[in-house]
Amino acid sequence: MSDEYTLTVDMATVDSLGRNLYSNAAAVLSEFVANAWDADANNVSIDYKPDEGSGSITITDDGCGMDTDTLNSRFLTVGYQKRKREGDESFRFHRKYMGRKGIGKLSAFSLADIMQVESKREGAEARGFTIDVARLDEAIKSSDPNERQYHPAPISRDGLTLNDCEHGTKIVLTSLRRKRIGLTLEALRRRIARRFDVLDLADKSEEEGAFRIVINGKPVTYEDRGDLQRLEHIWYLGNFSPLERAAEQHKSRTSPCRGCVVRRTSWLEVVRMDWNGP
Repeated sequence: MSDEYTLTVDMATVDSLGRNLYSNAAAVLSEFVANAWDADANNVSIDYKPDEGSGSITITDDGCGMDTDTLNSRFLTVGYQKRKREGDESFRFHRKYMGRKGIGKLSAFSLADIMQVESKREGAEARGFTIDVARLDEAIKSSDPNERQYHPAPISRDGLTLNDCEHGTKIVLTSLRRKRIGLTLEALRRRIARRFDVLDLADKSEEEGAFRIVINGKPVTYEDRGDLQRLEHIWYLGNFSPLERAAEQHKSRTSPCRGCVVRRTSWLEVVRMDWNGP
């Protein structure tokens, strides 16, 4: 097997920070969406098909991508200290990093036994590898820390799919663990929408730093949160408009909200929702 890619980790780490730390698909997929944000992606797409055939989940973004060195030094390094090495914000759009402890990639092992990773930097060829959890477990059983290395199998050039793209990353999860993927599509959309408060950036241009999350071909919006129509009062600080926009959307749709009144001050905005019922 090729030694082009190397993952060094022990079994306790894989279990504690991977298989046993995350209990549902939404938490795992949120980690990959956060990685796309940190990589200055404009678009991140989740193809969630756990029940079709043998089942698969694919996450694709158009972020800065990674070459072989970056895949090894960042993605395959458990506990990579991004803020210590790269600062607190992304290079292009100066976004505050969402990823925290460099363990998010291990979360995939709570959902799937096989993870295929493919990435491409601008001006370079795509690179990628496949991690098979069964082989990973076998490789890191050694009691000698120096021997706890696993070499993911490189993806052949013919098997790479991102060479026609300028840049980006694609992750495919297969051999899914059925007990962890019982989340409905509606519930997944709701949890992703509640996790990411940057959905208003979808309306911006790509040059301005647009960020769009799409699940099974449909953009995630604030309406997917499913909580705004249940609120009577919302206070938010600064020049922040998503709730006002959502309020206007609710005024034009059939919902418990009869009307929404926005009051502004120099430092505080208040949205008031009147109700048809409890």
